[in-house]
Amino acid sequence: MRTWKPMQRDNSSIQTVLDLALSFERSRVLLTACELDLFSVIGAKVKPAAEIAAQLDTDEKATERLLNALVAIGLIEKNNNGYLNSKISLRFFDKTKPEYIGLFKYQNYLWNLWGNLTQTVKHGKPPDILDLKDMTKEQIKPFIEAINWRSSILAHDVVRLLDLTKVNKLLDLTGGLGNYTIEFLNLKPEIDANLFDYPNIISFTEDYLKSEGFNKKINLMKGDFRTDYIGTGYDMVFISFAMHHVSIWENIALCNRIYNALNKGGQLIIHDYLIHDNRTSPEYNALLSIEMLVSSRGGDVYTETDYWIMLKESWFEDIQRTDTDFGTALISAKK
Repeated sequence: MRTWKPMQRDNSSIQTVLDLALSFERSRVLLTACELDLFSVIGAKVKPAAEIAAQLDTDEKATERLLNALVAIGLIEKNNNGYLNSKISLRFFDKTKPEYIGLFKYQNYLWNLWGNLTQTVKHGKPPDILDLKDMTKEQIKPFIEAINWRSSILAHDVVRLLDLTKVNKLLDLTGGLGNYTIEFLNLKPEIDANLFDYPNIISFTEDYLKSEGFNKKINLMKGDFRTDYIGTGYDMVFISFAMHHVSIWENIALCNRIYNALNKGGQLIIHDYLIHDNRTSPEYNALLSIEMLVSSRGGDVYTETDYWIMLKESWFEDIQRTDTDFGTALISAKK
């Protein structure tokens, strides 16, 4: 007969373990709501479940259960007339609002890959995954939304940590929609700005730059940054949040190609997350390493030492690190 009563004996410790094990339930409720654009459908109004389900084209009873769960975790509110967004949901989850967090639809894609973690740990590599460059326009839209949300927040401050005095020609390698390139031009309008990314991303970049009034100021280049020609004659090559998606050996080859694309005295600037040498902290970066395990073919979060090795293997000199206010770092190296 079991006599130990854990919830009475050590309630706080047991609850900590249960919260950790069951946190996926809250996460799944939020991600499904974001995938459906439920918060945007509610907007600033009070709406009954039937109306919300009709707009979402979902089952009414199932939608009501989802709404009630969102009430339980504090993301929406309920009154006699129906459901309304909480202040935090209206601020961050309604896609019509300026502070909308454009991250969670991509997390839905990653959710399925994380579900393969046990199999991936057993075999050392994930089951078949779709490379970003091979995704259709619809498939890659959540990724575009995620990277654009992040770069729109970071670009202004990150670019201003760099010295552009001797930079006349710039390449923003894997530049996404172009937020960093725009900030380079805002800081130095006369710069020859070039942006390189996958063809299926560049199709979005063209529209975004046109909406921002920069479509005629930036030269767009399409291809696979790991293998295709990236041009030459650059004074600076800037690459943000791309190198953790590929293996250390691919990164050494990439750094070699960047070295050849730079003018003498030119700089490579790597903007990315760094993990400590023990590879257990910061927590976010350790978990990102697992994300790369399940979602890429060889990607990882690298240490400062790893980057030093990559750059030295590619003949770079004067390697320096600058930390940002966002938990990221800039690694600079000169040709």
